[in-house]
Amino acid sequence: MKKFVLKGFQLNSKGQFFFPDLMLATSVFIMGLVFFFVASQHIFFQTQELDSRKEIDEAAHASLDALLSMPGSPVNWEHKSIDDVNVFGIVSSRGIIDSVKLEKLREHLNGANYSSAKVKLGLPKYDLQISLVDTNGDYFEEAGAIDANADYKFVYERIVYYNGAQSVLREVVSYEK
Repeated sequence: MKKFVLKGFQLNSKGQFFFPDLMLATSVFIMGLVFFFVASQHIFFQTQELDSRKEIDEAAHASLDALLSMPGSPVNWEHKSIDDVNVFGIVSSRGIIDSVKLEKLREHLNGANYSSAKVKLGLPKYDLQISLVDTNGDYFEEAGAIDANADYKFVYERIVYYNGAQSVLREVVSYEK
């Protein structure tokens, strides 16, 4: 059998290229694996972010619902220590803010009980700020603290009545990755 040499590759008499075909197939296969790996990592990280956002949304909505749908547990929690409070609620009736309860919640969120208050609100992993804003955008009350450099900040708002006027209760939840 007679062999031919063509630019560094050997050909047998039937004209078959084995090595270049193998190299081409291997490189296509490796590029496919790399593309699959990069794409799957990207999808994985996007899914993680969506799951984190869903978790924050659920916790923030649950805390706002608790604050605005009931007076709290016990009902007179504003006269008790934070250890005796089961659930915070700042309304006298649905959607109508009780100024005494709001002030007591503000004291807890601005003082030494900040961490305990976040746990009672169901937001222990996040920084929290609650504000009461009138329809002109002026702040009545503000409680809690958020990190100015946080990776994510989410704002949740509900319309309420405070001192007989329509207002907005704003909850800002932030966290870092």
